[in-house]
This record gives sequence, structure tokens and C-alpha cells, in this order.
Amino acid sequence: MRILLAALLWSVCSLAMAQESQPDLVGTWVGTSKAIVFGQNGYHPGNETAADPPRVREQEFTMEITGQDGRVFWGAAWASANPEIRDRLALALAADGRTLVGADEDGAHYLTLVSPDRIERCYAHPGTSPSGSIVAACGFYERVK
Repeated sequence: MRILLAALLWSVCSLAMAQESQPDLVGTWVGTSKAIVFGQNGYHPGNETAADPPRVREQEFTMEITGQDGRVFWGAAWASANPEIRDRLALALAADGRTLVGADEDGAHYLTLVSPDRIERCYAHPGTSPSGSIVAACGFYERVK
């Protein structure tokens, strides 16, 4: 009985500590991503189609997280070269406190919290998007203070 009680107490304490240690990610994050692009879209303009050879591109992006409720976050993301095109962003923090998954209008985001002010952001954009383009990109982002 004592072992069961100790295990229950440990579980409750661990859960409470995990809830308290959620990072505050609200703010503006800027970084450069390297992408492989088939076709073209608003972030990667051109005359290429998804059937053409891929292009490798580097581009600065901004991710602005404007709200947080526990382990869920929201905001917007845009390319510095084309800031008028902004995607709404929804993110969720995994139980490990470092891994985030998310989505925008036509792609998926995979993030790792490297430090309180540094995130690795990877993005995947499937060929089923409205543009028909295919994109995979990763880069490191720093919080702007």
C-alpha cells in the first residue's frame, strides 16, 4: 500500500512540475530556413511547376507568437521578403516540454525548443496545397528582444 501511495504522490508531483515548467514562447522569432522547393508559391515565386527539377533556396522568416494558453500557441508566420503574405499559425507543445507541432493554411510545422530564446523550425508543405508546390525546410530562429 505504501508503494502505491508513493507512486501516486510521485505522479501527481511530476504532473504539477511539468505544468509549471511550460515555456513562455510569446514573442517574435526570426531566422533563416533552407528549403527544397518543387514548383512555386507565394513564398517561393517563379515559373517552375512541381514537375520541374527542385530548387534550393534560403530565406529569412518571421514567426510571431501572439497568444498562449498552457501548451497551445497561436500567431502568424511570414517571409521577410514578402511580409504581406502571412499564414495563421497554430502550435501545440508535447509533454517533453521541447517539441512542438503545428499547422498553417497549407503546411505542417515541427519545432524543437533548443533554449529559451532559440528554436529549430522545420516545415513541410505537401503537393496537395492550392499551389501544387512541395516544400521542405529547416532553420534556426532566435527570439527578438
